[in-house]
Amino acid sequence: GVFNPFNIGSQNTDPTLTFSRIVGIVMGWVLAIVAIIAFVYLIISGVNYITAGGDAEKATKARTGILNAIIGIVVVVLAYFILRFAANIGTNLGGGK
Repeated sequence: GVFNPFNIGSQNTDPTLTFSRIVGIVMGWVLAIVAIIAFVYLIISGVNYITAGGDAEKATKARTGILNAIIGIVVVVLAYFILRFAANIGTNLGGGK
């Protein structure tokens, strides 16, 4: 269920299924946290760019921050889909349910 993410108390004793479930949950949380950090960095860099005024150095630094944040968000999204794809292949090869 929703409040029992590790299926505690169930009769399922397959260690690989439990391990894959734990890895999936941990990776989901890690990717979500990294995505939030990248999004916050994008917002901060955007504010810095807007408030740079005529300072070219500050504007360039902010633009670099925006680009890095966007690259970070793209990497997180790609990592999520690659992990989902790998998990599906692993489940299919292992004859999982």
